[in-house]
Amino acid sequence: MGLSRRAYAALRGVHESAVRKAIATGRITTEADGTIDAAKADAMWDASTDPAKQRGAHARDLGLDTAAATRAVAGTKAVPRQAFAAVADTLTGA
Repeated sequence: MGLSRRAYAALRGVHESAVRKAIATGRITTEADGTIDAAKADAMWDASTDPAKQRGAHARDLGLDTAAATRAVAGTKAVPRQAFAAVADTLTGA
């Protein structure tokens, strides 16, 4: 017998809705009794998820180079060059 969705979410450091979505989209599977084998689910989740999109305690524990971690280190938010060009055009009246 495995973990409930709520217990697995707490273990992984995500909301229960994230676990429900992962099950619904097939990123993780449940056991025959509806519970979740944490080790198997972690492996499936990690293999099918872009590390840059992972958040929460699990991603921090793994030391993943996530978008949030990169932004926190840099202290800034990424801005596309096109945005700078659009602002420059607006300010110069071009």
